[in-house]
Amino acid sequence: MAMAPKIQAEFLLSATELGLLFGAYYWGQTLGALPAGALTDRLGVRLALVLSLLLLAVGGLLLALSGGLLWAAAGTAVMGLGYSVTNPATAKGVLNWVPSGRRATAMGMKQTGVPLGGVLAAGNGVLVTWFDWRILMGAVALTGVVGALAMGALGREPGGNRQEVRSLRVPRSLLLLAKDRNVAAIFTSAVPWSMGHANFITFLTLFMRDAVRTSQPVAGLILALAQGASALGRIAWGHLSDTMLGGARKPLLVHLCGAASVFFIALGAIPPGWVVPFLLLAVALGLTVSSYQALQQALTVEAVRPELAASAMGLKVLGSSLGGMIGPPLFGLVLDRTGGFACSWGLTGLMTATGTLLLALWLTEGR
Repeated sequence: MAMAPKIQAEFLLSATELGLLFGAYYWGQTLGALPAGALTDRLGVRLALVLSLLLLAVGGLLLALSGGLLWAAAGTAVMGLGYSVTNPATAKGVLNWVPSGRRATAMGMKQTGVPLGGVLAAGNGVLVTWFDWRILMGAVALTGVVGALAMGALGREPGGNRQEVRSLRVPRSLLLLAKDRNVAAIFTSAVPWSMGHANFITFLTLFMRDAVRTSQPVAGLILALAQGASALGRIAWGHLSDTMLGGARKPLLVHLCGAASVFFIALGAIPPGWVVPFLLLAVALGLTVSSYQALQQALTVEAVRPELAASAMGLKVLGSSLGGMIGPPLFGLVLDRTGGFACSWGLTGLMTATGTLLLALWLTEGR
């Protein structure tokens, strides 16, 4: 996504096609979401993560070697399939390893891997001015192989509930979850929230370069700052929930995503010209729409019995994947039709606000 302008130029993509390219990543997540949760519940954290990292490496290599939109989208879809395993597996590890009083903080700490990886990847937005994007993408794929080797060497498997998990059949576990009102609320709100997050990280660099008129390196730097803010936010919000809010997740989630909807509308309302207001909004969105995920995951695994935790995360990932699959192509379509970013950002804000309202009215958080 940091290299999106270069990829768009090489493949001669419209904004809609660019949205489809990155939306394919979420198509892969959608296909893998439910099987990934059940697979993690049956195989355990370590083996699930080895599989995840190898799929990420294969998808990255396929993208680096692609000659057009079709094969490039296939590569991003395989990466999405690999990433669909990551959240159920890591959330299951936190659930098994960490006491409830520190769980959201721990979830935030492990979730910092996402934005910190984003900070490193945003550096490609700068490096791509000197190196071919395919070389950089190949290097990214290599990190997946290294990660798989490291995870395979992990000596200790997060314990707890493995025997109970093996006795549960996948259709039965999904049926139990489908009847749960809180799980339904988490799933439903995840769709529009993920639309907001996916639109933000997919189109930020393009927006900064084409609308705000920054250079490509500055656009990449702003994405890196937003990702850095996300890393800080994921730990800070989790710690705040564990300590000052006594383990409550819902109030903070509602406030964070409600604020993000306002920030999205502001992105489209402020006239381009001054870089600083857009930089501040990017950081603010990094602290909100890119930081709520750790709290959302803690809420998800705590809403069900421990042996169903990864399956519940699979449902949550399915909702997030559907949002990511729909959001960027819709954003690009509106951008192509209107010729400006204002309507696309405004629509993103309305979708994020809808998800916030759904969770606020539908979910009842336990003690």
